[in-house]
Amino acid sequence: MKLDEKDRIIISMYADNPHIVQEEIGFAIGLSQPSVAVRVRKLKENGAIETQTGVNYQALKDLAFPNRTPDWA
Repeated sequence: MKLDEKDRIIISMYADNPHIVQEEIGFAIGLSQPSVAVRVRKLKENGAIETQTGVNYQALKDLAFPNRTPDWA
């Protein structure tokens, strides 16, 4: 996959803020949200953008065990 300047900007914007909305990206690079969505889908399919999900065990511990420390903490 060849990356053009708009693709590079999209990747950079996602690197800076993984939760950025496509409308904001589109505004920054002069494309509509649907056009950005197509580019993002292609970038994801080709591995240029990945999504990782993590677990914040400290927050989970505080929510699930507010008055004690669990064994795994």
